[in-house]
Amino acid sequence: MKYLKIMIILFFYSSFLYSDEILLIHSYNKGLKWSDGISRGIEDIMLKHPQYELTTEYMDSKKIESENYFDELLDLYRKKFRNRQYNAIIVADNYAYDFVLKYHHELFPNTPVIFCGVENFNPKELDTYLKKYVTGVIE
Repeated sequence: MKYLKIMIILFFYSSFLYSDEILLIHSYNKGLKWSDGISRGIEDIMLKHPQYELTTEYMDSKKIESENYFDELLDLYRKKFRNRQYNAIIVADNYAYDFVLKYHHELFPNTPVIFCGVENFNPKELDTYLKKYVTGVIE
């Protein structure tokens, strides 16, 4: 968690060219100790930077996990984020990470992605387009 906080702080100071919104996408649901702990850590940092607005989305992937569900989630996110420009996308855990990378070009073009809690991260799996946008802390 310490490294995530450091990365977020550094990111804040280096990203004043974009909007003032940051999106946090959790793989799981609110109320899970894991999700709540990550949110608390990020919110603690955000308190020191009131110029940013944090929006949090929960994919609920622990309870619902099917291709049909992820297709519907993609449709929903297309509608929700169509006219939004985020300063950064923070993704927590593998489902959110995989989803955001898969649809980054469509949903969040040119937007940095900061990940945490990702298992089996391999930077060689990132294509050339994504390498300049993705950083984070592996689990």
